[in-house]
Amino acid sequence: SERISIRVGGHSNSVEKMAILNNGNIGIGTTIPSSVLHIKNTSANAIGLNRGSDIRNSAGGAATKIEGGALNNTTMEMGAAIGFTLFDTSSDGSATAGYLYFETKSKVGGSLSEKMRITDGGHLGVGTTTPDESIHTTGRFYLDQVAAPSTTTNRLYNVGGNLVWNGTT
Repeated sequence: SERISIRVGGHSNSVEKMAILNNGNIGIGTTIPSSVLHIKNTSANAIGLNRGSDIRNSAGGAATKIEGGALNNTTMEMGAAIGFTLFDTSSDGSATAGYLYFETKSKVGGSLSEKMRITDGGHLGVGTTTPDESIHTTGRFYLDQVAAPSTTTNRLYNVGGNLVWNGTT
């Protein structure tokens, strides 16, 4: 089949490192890409994203974001995004921290907004960008009804519509 191939090495012992197939699929580290972009690597991270910004003295930091969406008629609209941020509150780069955030869009024509964050301290915030506990939500949460677990110590669960903590309602 027709393809564009990028190879490295000498003329007689070159190795294909990237292929673009006639169906448009691009393969890096594979000669038979099965999707639009197929990356295969067994010895290191498959994808590395790095934004070349100096973050010193930048409370807002620098984000690298992956967005996903689709066409709405003829307009490209983003439906969700995952972002990775590194920020620093010092002038010498000694106070850096990072967080992971998730954004979604609520309606046609709306914009992406942050819905969840995992901080550098491991705190999960749902509906808040400043979680101050392991799990912090600004709204309600739902516990589906289940049978009591075999170990009830330090467990919160819902049995028959009753909220149970440590085996006690």
